[in-house]
Amino acid sequence: MKIGEDDSDKRAEVRIKNLGNKLAEHANNFHPSAYKTLRKAEQRPTKHGDSGGRTCKHSFIGRLLDEISWQGAQVKGYRGGGLGLENVLTIEVFQALDFLPRTSFFGEVLNAARGSQRACALLNAEVESAEFSSLPGTNSNIWLEAEKVPRVNVQPDLIITTKSVYCLVEAKRLRQSSFQRLQLAREFLLAHKAKDRRVQQSPLLLLVLSKEPPVLVQGKGRLSLEAAIMAGLREVIAQQDQVSEWHGKIEETVSWITWHEIDEIVRRNFNALNVTNPSVRASIERLVQSIADSIKRHGLEK
Repeated sequence: MKIGEDDSDKRAEVRIKNLGNKLAEHANNFHPSAYKTLRKAEQRPTKHGDSGGRTCKHSFIGRLLDEISWQGAQVKGYRGGGLGLENVLTIEVFQALDFLPRTSFFGEVLNAARGSQRACALLNAEVESAEFSSLPGTNSNIWLEAEKVPRVNVQPDLIITTKSVYCLVEAKRLRQSSFQRLQLAREFLLAHKAKDRRVQQSPLLLLVLSKEPPVLVQGKGRLSLEAAIMAGLREVIAQQDQVSEWHGKIEETVSWITWHEIDEIVRRNFNALNVTNPSVRASIERLVQSIADSIKRHGLEK
């Protein structure tokens, strides 16, 4: 052994002992119950796959960024502002509808929607207190787990809730698009069977379309909304004798409107709005114009 090696070994031994003493000291002050509580809070899953997300409402932009973060190689599709992408269009328009005076704008959109008049009227009556949750299926997703229905992931574009209504919003892009073969049936069932829907909440599936039905369904061509949902139900529901029971609920559950109708309604209601404060009126006008700009921009063909 060379001179100095013995001293080096002793110094290393002292450092190890000191480290062991520090670890023992921390261990004495460690409270497992507090650690478990903290870890549970950190790991608690939310609809959006984040941690502790339920304690703070996410912004529309935050939801979109979360969606983009999971796109992998497809993230390049968002270049140029995500033109033509339904998620971007939905975020831009519904964020403005959330911020605008609800009764005069989103409420009138609900009044103009065709289909389930009762559910739309209930939502309209409580529109000022409605909670908007955009892109709720991002990352952790929402699962349809109804009795005798295979467990499956469903990703609506928006969930709007009030005391009396549980509304799923499915928006299609303005450019050529189609519904997946079972998409409408699954979202229709989810509006009724969602785990977080309360018994007193009426289910509503609100579709925002590029043009009036019939809609294009993959592998089936153009179908009425009723036919598209029924065709999907026959494949989704294991017990065929239950399909007819669900058929009667389509009319009271499903409503639809087009993007261009939303634009027209918002413009018309702004012109009829009596706001004397010039700053408030200018603020509302900017939001109205943002809706018109989004619909025009995302509707342009490449």
